Amino acid sequence: MSSNKALVYYIVASLLIYHRVNSYNFFGNRSQYRCNCVNGCLEDGSCKYKNYGCQENYFGQSCQYVDVASMAKKNTVYTDRNYSTCYSNDIPIEFEYSYKVTFSFVQLIVMELALTSSYKHNEIVLHFKHDQTWITCKHQEIWEIDTKMTRIFCFDQTIVFDKVVISGPGLPYVCEVYISLGRNIGLKQFVKVKIDSGEDIVPANDGNIESCYKSKIQKPLQELTFYTPSWVYYINAFRTFNLRIYPFYGIDEYQMERFSVMMELLNGSTTNIADVTDTNSQVNIPLYISEIRSIKINNATINAVNYYNLNFCEVELYGDCKQSTYGLDCDKRCHCPEQRCDSDGYCYMCEEVNGINVCRKTCQQCASPCSPSGECIECKPGFKGLHCVQLCANCGGTFRCDRESGVCSKVGGCVTGFSGDLCDKTCGSCDGGACDRQTGACLHYKCQAKYRGLKCDQKCSHCSVDGSCDMLTGNCTFGCIHGYRGDVCLLECSNCAGDSSCDRFNASCNSGLCNPGFKGADCSDVCTNCAGKGECHIKTGACLSGCNPGFKGSHCSQTCEHCINGTCYPDNGTCTIGCLKGFYRHDCERTCAHCIDNNGCHNVTGQCFKGCENGYYSPTCNEVCGYCAGDKSCDRVTGKCSSGCKAGYTGDYCKETVIEETETESVVLFYVTFLIMIGIVFFFLFCSQKIFWYCSLTGRDSQDSKQKILKNSQMTTSSEFFSGDSREESFLEKYAFLK
Repeated sequence: MSSNKALVYYIVASLLIYHRVNSYNFFGNRSQYRCNCVNGCLEDGSCKYKNYGCQENYFGQSCQYVDVASMAKKNTVYTDRNYSTCYSNDIPIEFEYSYKVTFSFVQLIVMELALTSSYKHNEIVLHFKHDQTWITCKHQEIWEIDTKMTRIFCFDQTIVFDKVVISGPGLPYVCEVYISLGRNIGLKQFVKVKIDSGEDIVPANDGNIESCYKSKIQKPLQELTFYTPSWVYYINAFRTFNLRIYPFYGIDEYQMERFSVMMELLNGSTTNIADVTDTNSQVNIPLYISEIRSIKINNATINAVNYYNLNFCEVELYGDCKQSTYGLDCDKRCHCPEQRCDSDGYCYMCEEVNGINVCRKTCQQCASPCSPSGECIECKPGFKGLHCVQLCANCGGTFRCDRESGVCSKVGGCVTGFSGDLCDKTCGSCDGGACDRQTGACLHYKCQAKYRGLKCDQKCSHCSVDGSCDMLTGNCTFGCIHGYRGDVCLLECSNCAGDSSCDRFNASCNSGLCNPGFKGADCSDVCTNCAGKGECHIKTGACLSGCNPGFKGSHCSQTCEHCINGTCYPDNGTCTIGCLKGFYRHDCERTCAHCIDNNGCHNVTGQCFKGCENGYYSPTCNEVCGYCAGDKSCDRVTGKCSSGCKAGYTGDYCKETVIEETETESVVLFYVTFLIMIGIVFFFLFCSQKIFWYCSLTGRDSQDSKQKILKNSQMTTSSEFFSGDSREESFLEKYAFLK
């Protein structure tokens, strides 16, 4: 709640049936509070016997809140007040009314311990219908009262509705639903009643519907002013006044016919929020009036109009304490850090979860008493934070975590399926669910089907059978499903006809056929410019139905570039209409060469219409004139030079050169001969020098050899060499050349 927001309130002016009888018990130092318990209340307002609970249409710790959920057109299993009947379904819960209703909060009773486990309280959504308009709560705040109870507030706006729908993922955990109208904060507060007849007035907020004011004279001037309690600072804008009228039966002089409701503003001025005018003697039973005004008021006034009767049994003002106060009289100040406390003064701390404030009671999860501000000395297992209202995320073992950082204890680790210091990271699709707390790697090195990676957090591609693949490489175990290929089956089969399947490794289509417009073994190449359905031969690529206009060739890859309108016959390339200016031949691929003034040529023969440009001849003007004398052109038909040839050229066309010996040629011949003679002289000189050097070197080598042999012969003994005649003869023969 915003600190400047005041009471949620609701005015009910109840003119009840005359003979209806009820008795109520009261408590408080002035007996100013009504007891709504089945078997009475204690002095503090709590029920004597908790097992008996509250009277019908009331709820709360002291049965102080009016429940409009039980007043809906149709009762549901969520209003049977049996906390054990919880229905595990996700069907939206609906409450519909025949009149307009407002509320202060919605209270849900959920499965035991659901708030600390899987109950998705922040995913419960309230939708309200006002006539044909649907309204969604913009500023939703959720209070966790205990492990079985949560309350949903809708702040910063007043919602009037005739139907409410509760939906969201948290529904399977809901057992009971209460919709609070608030509590009667106007009971026995100051009321001023003014009449002209001087009759005694019975207070209209005494809590007893048996004591009704009935005028003794017909059509007196009457005014009843209901002042808001002194502890109500003001009633904020966008709140709803809902009048519920029950006229008397059978007594025409007491019949209420016309009245108005006036609001006095803080500045002293008044505003009219409702007028009831009925000329008939009978008013519909009951008559409901709802009006919304952006006003801040001090009091509410109900007036008779034009002397018509004003008959009241009871007037009730419903609301609750604003954020910074608590208590039965809302006269106690809340000393919580965020100024949020319940009717008993317990502090609540909030944190944002998915854009919604989720508030939890402080001290509730403290392991020991807490300070007046709600700060815990030590948290209970499973909780953290200054006020121990934040949950330890998925800690295992004793569920303990560090109070400040939220790090789960090393002993307990994380519950199965989570990792990280805070155990806030979800394990991948591990077989068995468990993963390493630090790395997140699956403990058993095995993934569930269709997943891969050390953390099993990556999906296998398009694998067949059970979708499984190698944990590390991602290669599909049983091949690919139709339409995919490759080791990991990530690549698509391109444009294969039939069942769209292809070879896993070379991508060739299994059917051997391509979808229209494609070719190649893997059908990845596009048939270009083919007519009809765009089909071409899967292997050669030849178009099966010819070419689109403007293209030619078996593959339709060539354009009819120089044809008029760009069209030609695709089989032979012949232009259908003719050639563009400057081109000729059947396919218009040849250029009209050097025609005078670019006047074009015949589209078949290529003959220039007006002859050739200077310097060219022949019918197609593609021959170049020779070296005609006087820089004159040749005949444009024959190519002959009529003026003769330039010097050095001869022949009919002056294209042949004349060979003449000149002085320059004689000089060149002389120098060439001279150089040859010098070369011969140098050659002979070089050779004679080489021969002389070789001969002298050979002579020295012969003398040196003789000296070495004589020296060796002297080193041997005479007995070795001359032991017999035969050896002597042999020696002499061997060395005879030394003589």
